[in-house]
Amino acid sequence: MSFGLFKFFRGSTIIDGDKFLSSYQDIEEDMEIIGAAGFSKPYKFMRFKSTYEWPHWGYNRSTVDAACWIPNKNVILYGFSVYAACEPQFNLSFKVYINDTVVEEGEMTCSDYEDKYFCRIILKKFHSIKANSKLEITAQLTRVGSSDSYLDFYYGEQGSMWREVENDHMDLWTVESSSKSGSSSISYGNFPEIMYYV
Repeated sequence: MSFGLFKFFRGSTIIDGDKFLSSYQDIEEDMEIIGAAGFSKPYKFMRFKSTYEWPHWGYNRSTVDAACWIPNKNVILYGFSVYAACEPQFNLSFKVYINDTVVEEGEMTCSDYEDKYFCRIILKKFHSIKANSKLEITAQLTRVGSSDSYLDFYYGEQGSMWREVENDHMDLWTVESSSKSGSSSISYGNFPEIMYYV
């Protein structure tokens, strides 16, 4: 691995070029490591004060979920998270919009969640978002092998209090409802995190 002008991150941990990866306790085989040139450390913005474990949030293929964020300065988006299913795996189909234009979409089977509640998605590209632009992410989450049947997920609550959630940049983001959402709202639902650089 060549470091050069790049910074390498595992989550928010900066990987020192003089150390072996095996010396980091939280780095294991098959984990994703991000390399970025000229960026700050990666940040996460969380919009919920707490996670609801029961009753669960149900999805099938007819459910499209969405959320909306607006930054007040230029940022670079590199990922987001959805809440994990109450089963070992689920299918995810997503689209990322900036000012109503799709900039990335994907489909995958999510498993081996790195967190009990979250499944974090690293995008294929970095996406520049200008100040006061609208970022929306939509998702369909379905059961593997049977998209018609409901699958239970954890979900966030007290989202209307997002200004009080402890984040690195408390005044950077505004959270709004998305007209693309058939389920989530500001107060409850999915999309607990977005991941970005400033």
